[in-house]
Amino acid sequence: MPQSGRSPTLPPKVRQALVGQASYWALAFSVGLSLFVEEPRRRAELAMYVLPRGLESAWSIMREKGYVPFVPFGDAVLGASAMGMVMATYQNDPERLSGLVRRVLYQFIGPN
Repeated sequence: MPQSGRSPTLPPKVRQALVGQASYWALAFSVGLSLFVEEPRRRAELAMYVLPRGLESAWSIMREKGYVPFVPFGDAVLGASAMGMVMATYQNDPERLSGLVRRVLYQFIGPN
């Protein structure tokens, strides 16, 4: 226990190394390496799970810095284009969709 009554703190250089941008990159890289532990057939599925979150994060950062303009109703436009891609895949190449998505679309839309 310190005698001055203050709690011990990390030196500024150590604190900067732990909280700085380099540590974020190092941790993100190490998490990305965990994909190689997964089965190869699941890697694409995991990438498709993470991709929207990464794109949303990149968009938010670019919006904050003013690199991209504000798009009114952008979420509706993005959702409509995503659904359009799913529907085009269902029409032209349905075996590329997961079984669950295919069954749900079949229930709502019917056979291809």
